Amino acid sequence: MDYPHARIRVTEEGGLDLTAAYGTGLGPWDHFLVAHAYGRFDAGDEERALAELRREAAESGLSYLSDEDAQGPDAAHADAVTWVTGADALQALETMLRVRRIALDGFSRGVLPPDRQTGELEERAVLLHLLHRHEVTAVARLVGGVRYAYGLAGEDGQGARPVEAATQHTALTRLAELLRAEQLALPRTVLDTLTPPAIRYGRTEQYLDTGAGRIFDPFEAVRVATALVTEHLLDPARLNRLAWQHAADPGTPASPTSSTRSSPPPGAAPTRYPRKSPAERPYSTRRTGPS
Repeated sequence: MDYPHARIRVTEEGGLDLTAAYGTGLGPWDHFLVAHAYGRFDAGDEERALAELRREAAESGLSYLSDEDAQGPDAAHADAVTWVTGADALQALETMLRVRRIALDGFSRGVLPPDRQTGELEERAVLLHLLHRHEVTAVARLVGGVRYAYGLAGEDGQGARPVEAATQHTALTRLAELLRAEQLALPRTVLDTLTPPAIRYGRTEQYLDTGAGRIFDPFEAVRVATALVTEHLLDPARLNRLAWQHAADPGTPASPTSSTRSSPPPGAAPTRYPRKSPAERPYSTRRTGPS
């Protein structure tokens, strides 16, 4: 069983609040599942009653998709992203970026219990550096994304529908902004805190690869943060969806492989890509990082 990601709130004073990290009690899904699995219906009326329950759930905003539709490179549904809290992926990214910045600005040896070896600071720094990784997945899913639902042929429904063009342009712009140097590089205060693992301690899968010997490699942190965005956006299946959606609606973003350039819909700001700085160039061919 997977538990949801903790909800972290930024207070008016700029602090982090975890008092409501997890919900309590039963939610709408719990009530629906119990009613659907254990409800008692009149003889001969069960199929109709179950269909009515499913219709009511769908109208209330509940939708179900399996892990095959929610995870992995083939997933295309814009709303089926695990580990993201809230229905608005763009807002979730903004919130997590604020949380990440506050946590990195306050990073110190105090993030570890006093009796732990300081080499573990790198694990904590990496997790904070990539804290927004699930939200990046959610926002990238809007680009070339679609929405659809499971159903029966005898029920009302429709096919896969592309995400609105304006939303796709906004998502693409926000992801491009994550490739700026200030988003990719760890603060100097964090780098000055890190030490290699102590004697008889080794690097785990929670550490990044390093091209600097036993020392933390800041360039590898930049490379991984860059790949966090670019691997999503340059996924071949996403590019194919973009090409098809743009052919049907020129207002949607165009795939880089398209022969024409996309134009934002009326009233929407054009997608702007930041110039590449030295900090944005890949320094390693290895692909690592927390899951």
